[in-house]
Amino acid sequence: SISLNARADLKAMIWSTGEQSLNIQVKEGGKYWVKMVDTINCIFYVDTFYVTDISELNIDLGNDTFICPGIPFLLDPQFPDADAYLWNTADTTPILWIDSPGTYIVQVQSACKSGSDTVTLEFWPDPEAILPGDTFICAGSYLDIGYEQEYMEFYWESVPSDCCTRAEQPGTYTWTVENKCGVQQSDTIHIEE
Repeated sequence: SISLNARADLKAMIWSTGEQSLNIQVKEGGKYWVKMVDTINCIFYVDTFYVTDISELNIDLGNDTFICPGIPFLLDPQFPDADAYLWNTADTTPILWIDSPGTYIVQVQSACKSGSDTVTLEFWPDPEAILPGDTFICAGSYLDIGYEQEYMEFYWESVPSDCCTRAEQPGTYTWTVENKCGVQQSDTIHIEE
């Protein structure tokens, strides 16, 4: 909100809002006036105030997301003309480069508006490639190997594929799981008949 003030030396007044005080608080843009009377000199005054929109700034740090260890991530409130920025890290810069997980809050202030936003950053999960121990299958049978994991890419014998495969033949099967940061883990199973 913003405070509008009438002349302090005049006692009798009424605002366009119906209030009869020295000042009013307005929360919306628009045209406001105050009528004042100098009862000693019998003079009537009118003062008009034009208030631009004073709503909150639309600050957007984006959705909560994952980051890669060792790779800086840019937080940008997308409001370059603000008068002041305050991050919960005590930084006062318009943008912030982050390289560790956490919850980050920015407060942005311009002449008549302010706003804030919060974003939570987490490291991408580590990949996990754990296959059963070496085993045997009977002729004509099979063994399903691998399992689904969120946010991962999968490779069987270095070829991109689904998470799981069906081993129908004896042999050595190598499964590699990779997260979005390029971190990989592999495991191998040897199947005999």
